[in-house]
Amino acid sequence: MKLSPRVRDLLEVAVLLGVWAMTIAIIRPVGDFPLHDDWDFAIATWRFARTGQFHFTQFTAVSLRAQVLWGALWTHFFGESFEVLRVSTLTLSAATIVLLHRILRQAPVPPAMRVIAPLAFLFHPIFLWASCTYMTDVPYVFASVLAFYFFFRGLKEDRIAFVIMGCLATMVSWFVRQNGVINAVAVLALLFLARGRLTRRWLSFSAVIAATVAMFAALFLFRRDLLAGTPDMFALHYHMWQESSFRLPEQIAVLYHYVTFNALNAAMFFLPLTLPLLAMDSPLSEARPKTIRRKSERARAQTRLLYSVVLLLVVAAAIFLRVIFLGRAGYYLPYNTRFMFSDILPGPIFIDFAVGPPNLNDTFMMEYPYPFQAPPTARVILTFVVAYLAVLLVCALTLAFAGAMDRAKKNCALLLAVAFAVTGTLALFGSGYYYDRYSLDSAWAVAIALPIVIPWGKRLARIAAVCALVAVAFFSSLAVQEYFRWNRARWDAFSSLRSRGVAVERIDGGTEPYALYELADADRGKARRGHPPRQYMIAFHQLPGYSVIEARAFSGFLGMRRGVIYTLEKELSEGRRP
Repeated sequence: MKLSPRVRDLLEVAVLLGVWAMTIAIIRPVGDFPLHDDWDFAIATWRFARTGQFHFTQFTAVSLRAQVLWGALWTHFFGESFEVLRVSTLTLSAATIVLLHRILRQAPVPPAMRVIAPLAFLFHPIFLWASCTYMTDVPYVFASVLAFYFFFRGLKEDRIAFVIMGCLATMVSWFVRQNGVINAVAVLALLFLARGRLTRRWLSFSAVIAATVAMFAALFLFRRDLLAGTPDMFALHYHMWQESSFRLPEQIAVLYHYVTFNALNAAMFFLPLTLPLLAMDSPLSEARPKTIRRKSERARAQTRLLYSVVLLLVVAAAIFLRVIFLGRAGYYLPYNTRFMFSDILPGPIFIDFAVGPPNLNDTFMMEYPYPFQAPPTARVILTFVVAYLAVLLVCALTLAFAGAMDRAKKNCALLLAVAFAVTGTLALFGSGYYYDRYSLDSAWAVAIALPIVIPWGKRLARIAAVCALVAVAFFSSLAVQEYFRWNRARWDAFSSLRSRGVAVERIDGGTEPYALYELADADRGKARRGHPPRQYMIAFHQLPGYSVIEARAFSGFLGMRRGVIYTLEKELSEGRRP
């Protein structure tokens, strides 16, 4: 029986939400405790729920106001807990998946890709991890996808009302993170690049979007306090621009490094959408200038072939030179961040073939590894496979964007997606830091562009997409599940010490307890000073100078990985009284 388009759409959405629900059930993200930096955002949310006013800590760099309002609404109805805030993020996560399906429904993609691409987004390791936290990533991506949806419909249907709604969604995104303004800048740049080819009303559309960008600029110049929780903390992210040594050669190097990192991370985390690029025809097989009879067409084909080959060589050289440079220093994916090198900083989400930062001090500060690691050979293979896919990703989207300009109206979704990804990636250049989770915030739109570019008619592409989706789904869901298991063990150990009357100042429970209970109301000076070794420590490893007083086992990946969270007590030197 042939299904109607409406019934088919509803069935596809039901499948997506069903897979989403099963995944969250497998992860089981329960526990009333903070994760990574979301203690900071939770405090601001609860303060607003109590007072009706914005009160941020001294560590809040992002603008956050839209997320605070969203979280405070949930807090008002369901109470003050990290679990409630986590559910608020999960709601936006599900809505993001549905929005992506609606965008792809109106883009020229095969029906199967309307399911595979949103699932590839769901199982993006950082998106899935962030969905189970109160971090800003998912609220920001949701607002950005919503802006994309409205701009796409406005350009496709020539309706200024949708463009205005896209501008409003952009404003929401910049009140989660300041860089949300790039959602409007990307569309504005595309309108000027395509001009009348995209829409006959490009001037009026541009005026509305330019007014939105001007409003952001006015806030930045005259009310910068509205664009950051704490302006001084926000300024730390752009500290390098105030340094006299940061000149043109250093600026070019930073831009090169950040773009390369983003290409590698996008290729790796969106593996179900990048692996099928292996099935694409090479530039040499596409052009075939000798088979074209007309001289003018043959000349154009030869020119396209030359441009394609030059692009391939330049991109391959840029990415592989960077990978080889890092490899010579011992840095292969997932990058080991225990030693700062180049632009690699502590705090990535994907580390040691796990998802979620292991913020216990033995792994975060004392240079001990996370208990589970892949062999060096596997890391080398992963690095160079991902580098090759990154080259294909950049070349495929560049060539597709150039080819789509001739029929801009028909290819609106592709052009808009590439514009969002490129603008977001280039905007990273303004920041003094790069973390792997920024690849999601800046280049999420490749999940719309790639389904249009993938040669879905080829069997190899279909097999590669399905196999990669199954593998990434297995890894991401079980890795995030493991993250919650060891965090529950960590917080059980912390609570056990507290129930025995041990003060928080005597416990080294890792980054989150220290931040929530000690730094939240302190100044940044205390954070910079840190704290000396404490009597009790919670760690992944048994450490010299400490004795084990409790051990809590946890497991991951269907029992294939087993670890222990230790509660340690510092051994006193002989002659000292306990």
